[in-house]
Amino acid sequence: MRNLWLAALFSIACVKPRGPIHYVGDPEAVVAIARTRPAAEGLRARFSIRIRTPEMSGTTPGSFIIRHPDRIRAEIYTPLGTPLLYLVSDGTSLHAWLERQRVFFRGDEAATVLGNLTGGAVGIDDVVALMTARLPMPDSETLHTGRIQFEEGGVVLELEGPGEVTVRAVVDPATGMVLRLRVWQGESASLEVMNGLIMDVRYEGRVRVGKVRLPARVEIHLPAMDWTITLTMKSWAEFQAPPSAFQLRPPVGAQVEDLVEALRDMAEKRAVHP
Repeated sequence: MRNLWLAALFSIACVKPRGPIHYVGDPEAVVAIARTRPAAEGLRARFSIRIRTPEMSGTTPGSFIIRHPDRIRAEIYTPLGTPLLYLVSDGTSLHAWLERQRVFFRGDEAATVLGNLTGGAVGIDDVVALMTARLPMPDSETLHTGRIQFEEGGVVLELEGPGEVTVRAVVDPATGMVLRLRVWQGESASLEVMNGLIMDVRYEGRVRVGKVRLPARVEIHLPAMDWTITLTMKSWAEFQAPPSAFQLRPPVGAQVEDLVEALRDMAEKRAVHP
């Protein structure tokens, strides 16, 4: 159970098109709209999280606060509302705390932690983008754009990420919101070949907070572990959290472990007992 919740925290870190295909008049305009979407400086969300794995399925409440571009604090509670676990990043470090086990997982270098999970594909700023249906990897090269995929309601963009990672996003051309996001290891592939799929994210619904549009539901599928994590948002609100909210230190008497080593241990056990 400890490993289950620890791994769940880091999930918070293509099909062949059918029907007619058209091309938008100015494909680069879609990229520009997606890249320049308004972003609230600070947000707070309350949600229910459902985790489905081959071993278990369960739903429990949670919340997170974010400060653009790269600060996040996620909290998961028991069904009774008592603290279960925290995941906190100030943009540089990434630490986790399991309340019941009183274990503090130290990740002084967030890039190292996320690099261990994704091969360098995802940074803290990309995690914030993921939770708010924004296009990740702002410095990535756009490999392809222009195809409208009607069954998913948007324009397909293909981006080249770091470490030979490719991202295919379906973007609403009117708002710039991401409707679906797939990340896979390897260079650009045909829509039929997705053997290296790392993550498949689907968004549903829209909530307007000021000038910002946010998703009402986020579903994250991790094929390697056969996990599906669904966040159903109960509320979104603008919120200016103090800097201390994005800091996490081990409480007195806590057992301190290295986060990267803990994740590697999980990966090794999963390889031995898939």
